[in-house]
Amino acid sequence: MSAASIGIEGALEALDGAAGVASVRAWMERHREALLAHQDGRRINWRALCDWFASVGLQNGKGQTPSIRCAQLTWYRVGKWLERRNERAAERAAEALRLEAER
Repeated sequence: MSAASIGIEGALEALDGAAGVASVRAWMERHREALLAHQDGRRINWRALCDWFASVGLQNGKGQTPSIRCAQLTWYRVGKWLERRNERAAERAAEALRLEAER
């Protein structure tokens, strides 16, 4: 079997497994906006959230139940990562519009 004939599905499953389908980071990436909207400017009760993470089996990168500090740092990092991702997407969209206008 050549490398060109191997599909991407297995690699994607391996990455999901390595990143942890049950990881706090993956959960935060998917649900950050909904949690922010729900909180409506109120502070997050990290103790309650970490208790819930433990009850549903979400883990940190080390395979442990995240501490409050770990969850807060992950939240901050996810926020910065999503912000950079959105900025790059906006830059690509602006460039596409610019190129379209030149045609």
